[in-house]
Amino acid sequence: MSARGALEVDELTSWARRRDGGIDVSVRLPGTALPPGPVQVRLVAGDARRRCEGTARADGEATVLDFRVEELRLGPRAWQIAVRSGEQDAFQRVRARLLAVAQQPVALLPGPAPTTVHAPPAPRARQTRLHRVAATLPPPVRSRLRRVRDKAREGVRAAQGLRDRSTGGSR
Repeated sequence: MSARGALEVDELTSWARRRDGGIDVSVRLPGTALPPGPVQVRLVAGDARRRCEGTARADGEATVLDFRVEELRLGPRAWQIAVRSGEQDAFQRVRARLLAVAQQPVALLPGPAPTTVHAPPAPRARQTRLHRVAATLPPPVRSRLRRVRDKAREGVRAAQGLRDRSTGGSR
């Protein structure tokens, strides 16, 4: 187990793949001794929770956890995996996540979830009254206005370039 209590995953021999409308997952947990037999697997993504049945089997000094989850039950999220061997036992987190986005390969992401979070995007500038009025115009008129605006900007840039060259640099 890791320092945070999650079960470590062998990255080289663990896998997930799509088959017949579901996702088959096999996770090798080195140094873990779950009793062989049926287990319950819990997948958690935010407030969403899914459960499925699986099996645990011994593999030398490790336990291999095999389970299948129906793809329709998952959405485009990274699902944290947890396992328990009996009804009375508590779920133990597995240090891996399952990602099954439609039209993309399924992925088993071993290791801890990243703790970095991107800053929220900067708020967009408020639209001016001119922008709101222009948005109500027919598309051909708007495209003509854009071309006029772009030509005017080119003229301003050209005039600034001429001024810079005549004065020997910017002021």
